[in-house]
Amino acid sequence: MVRLAVAIALILSTVSAAYGSRLAGLVVSTDARPVTGAHVELLPDRTVSMTDDEGRFAFVDAGEPTSIVVRHPLYEVHRLRVSPDERVLTIRMRPKISVRQEVSVTADGPSSPRPHTLPASDVDPRAAVGPVTSVADLVASVPGVAQNGQAGLLQPVSIRGESGHRVLTFVGGMRVVTDRRAGTAASFVDPLLLGSVAVTRGPAATTRGAGALGGSLELWPRRFDGVEARTGYDSHGDGTHALAGWGQGGWSVAAVHRRASGGRAADGTPLSDGFSQVSSAVRGGWRAGGLAYDLLLVAASARDVGKASTDAPERTTVYPEDDHLMLKLGIETAGAFRFEAWVHPSELVTEVVDATSIRRVVNESVDFGAAAGRSWQRSGGVALRAGIDHFGRRGVEANETRVLKSDPAAASASRTLAGGREDETGLHGQVSWSRGRTSLDGGVRLIHHRQRRAGEDGVNDTAATAFGGVSFDVRDDLELSLHAGTGLRYPALGERFFSGTTGRGQVLGNEALERERSSGIDAGMRWKGRRALVTAHVFRQRVSELIQRVEIAPDLLTFENVVSGTVRGLELESAMQLSRGWSVEAGGHALEGRTVVSRPLADIPASRLHVGVRRRAGRWTWRARVEHRAAKGDPANGEKSIPDADLVTASLEYEHPAGVTVRIAGRNLLDDEFFASADQKAPLSAGRSIGAAVTWRR
Repeated sequence: MVRLAVAIALILSTVSAAYGSRLAGLVVSTDARPVTGAHVELLPDRTVSMTDDEGRFAFVDAGEPTSIVVRHPLYEVHRLRVSPDERVLTIRMRPKISVRQEVSVTADGPSSPRPHTLPASDVDPRAAVGPVTSVADLVASVPGVAQNGQAGLLQPVSIRGESGHRVLTFVGGMRVVTDRRAGTAASFVDPLLLGSVAVTRGPAATTRGAGALGGSLELWPRRFDGVEARTGYDSHGDGTHALAGWGQGGWSVAAVHRRASGGRAADGTPLSDGFSQVSSAVRGGWRAGGLAYDLLLVAASARDVGKASTDAPERTTVYPEDDHLMLKLGIETAGAFRFEAWVHPSELVTEVVDATSIRRVVNESVDFGAAAGRSWQRSGGVALRAGIDHFGRRGVEANETRVLKSDPAAASASRTLAGGREDETGLHGQVSWSRGRTSLDGGVRLIHHRQRRAGEDGVNDTAATAFGGVSFDVRDDLELSLHAGTGLRYPALGERFFSGTTGRGQVLGNEALERERSSGIDAGMRWKGRRALVTAHVFRQRVSELIQRVEIAPDLLTFENVVSGTVRGLELESAMQLSRGWSVEAGGHALEGRTVVSRPLADIPASRLHVGVRRRAGRWTWRARVEHRAAKGDPANGEKSIPDADLVTASLEYEHPAGVTVRIAGRNLLDDEFFASADQKAPLSAGRSIGAAVTWRR
């Protein structure tokens, strides 16, 4: 702890350092959208800064630069001469292609610096083709990402074949952890509240923390501008939604109510995937005393969330309550120092009903975190970043009651997880260097982790992760990159200490579980023409000591470190702007995962290929997307073979001059019978559905 205190003091001491003249600015596109992750270079001393999620940059010791050069993979290089009296700049970047809203792009938040060479995609919820009801629906179109497990609002996703707790999820920089064995689902944040979702693919523990074994999801709530109202209907489960939002002067407030009864699969089978949910978000930003403050509040409450499973109707799982409250405050100085702290109390109730009993499990916890960091720009194209962060959990409880149907008056109660707590502290540093056509990135993180429950000493561990990457512009329109990194995950509190009822049956925790590890290498190519963009990545990822559910008796499971193996894959994204308002995008992935004894790894998604078309004519916009999902005939343990499928999604939108937009959209228009996941208990997915929405903005 003494070393930790010294490290904190060294970081905090930089706040009081004396700085020279300050040069700051904003980088935006021609349509005034922030350009995130742009490299801003001062000449002649070649000092480098990078824009944050609002497009901002700053140099605290700028001297007297003669010019600025701004580079971003999706925009033309921008060069600007600077006069001695200019200290605040606004720079507008011209896109290399005019279909940017249709293309997945890199996105970084202020608290999540991402290496330039690590693959990432930025998903815009407003550009979705079909009806979207959850975050899992939204990101499943990204190459390498797939829905995982059983269906319903709380369905998690996998990234590059890593699922469950091996994918870290953040909301505005706040880590989200739930006590479901299936993993974290951030669907308590409605897609209509989101401005973007950044999907990082590959081991990202060095920049994101322990748990990012396969990648991470970062949800960024939207900043509303003016007044907005929306209402809509979806034929699947007679779903309805309503939104109200307002924003002005750095503040934004919005709330969404969404509900649906259980829908049906394409073959007519009922699906227990109904729910009712209210979610809201408040964002604010202001300046005082030379400091910049930002506030984020997210609150959500869901009721009667169904879990679609082949166990039904003999065994049904419902989540009667799912409540979240997240609050974060960030402070930033003119000297590129940032501090943020947040808290997240939550409660999840699970109810499992079978032929003999009704079991009800109440999970409660209070999660919190804090981070402090500083960035420096040096001559010669060098940028440095260092920081310390902490994630903690307190009061992690699970209490179960069981009522026999044969004797409702007789009820038994048990405490299946008592006084669980967790702490993870990370000390990290990152350096990047750019000169001419070559860029280098590298970083390291030291992690100290501790878990325990009431009355026990607990488990302590210390580990390190690292990454390195290089990118090279072969020509002005062609970039090659190579990235290598490591990841790790510690067992969840529920995997170690929880023993009780879950949606899959009875579970016994295993305190002897070891941490999981991964290491990967990724080679990328990005070709960017005047009207086209093509990116491709091939990767190989080694995973070891993976934790899996193991059946030790009928309807009784536990967790063990039983699997090691390798995942290989190819990911492709492309977009092209044609004439007369037409644009085309295409992409897909092919993944293979094998254990060390050549057996299939679980959670590897089926290969996919899609083509999308967009046409804009005046106030009309038409979109269509066709996706082919290959069959999966070599299932792993706990999986089943699934057939191939062809899915068609389309939408038609009209923008009225009075600020009213009408939208009609449909998904699975061929009413194809398909499985979103190869999970043994996953049911057929929803059949054809049609949705309509009306939005008014002022």
